[in-house]
Amino acid sequence: MAKNLIVTDVVSLLFYVPSDVIVQRLQIANSPYKSSLDAARKIYKCDGMKGYYRGLGATFIVSILASSMWWMVYENVKHFLYRPSILPYFVWSKSSDDKTAEVHRIPQFTAGFIAGTVTSTCVNPLDVVKTRIQTQNIHTLGTTASTIMYKNIFHGLKCLWREEGVNGLLRGVLPKLVSRGPLSAFSALIFELVLYYSRDDLHAF
Repeated sequence: MAKNLIVTDVVSLLFYVPSDVIVQRLQIANSPYKSSLDAARKIYKCDGMKGYYRGLGATFIVSILASSMWWMVYENVKHFLYRPSILPYFVWSKSSDDKTAEVHRIPQFTAGFIAGTVTSTCVNPLDVVKTRIQTQNIHTLGTTASTIMYKNIFHGLKCLWREEGVNGLLRGVLPKLVSRGPLSAFSALIFELVLYYSRDDLHAF
């Protein structure tokens, strides 16, 4: 199961990373690109196909860690909130049996929100390094100059901590929490709803 998930993640990243590289480069200050097409053309001209996959290893590590951490936090928080001593505070009901608890969505929504915020905070340092790997050297395109700062994600983390400390590790974390917390909550809710209404016993005649 775990092997299949990793293979699926790798395949999906082969399609995702090129677009992510282009998006990250377009978003930085004083970007030399006029459009997505212009960015794609210039990246290929300067670096070839490997330019589209800059930061692939870092993206893979971030993706695996974020996904694993999200599910771990989500499931543990959800089970905690469904405890008989906790559930009534979320559903305003004295009933705490499993069948009743199963259809309560507030704990799922809350667990999703917590999982999103915890994961975003913990993975943020890796995300910062990933973004910098994808965008470094951008202002020296077409020249012989080289300003590569990070060789890989581990070297990047070491440099980030040494040069910027905690502020560098948490750079941009607040906007991520504002967006990913609610997004994670709704994603969890939708997942649970689809899972619930896909159950065989609901369709039995």
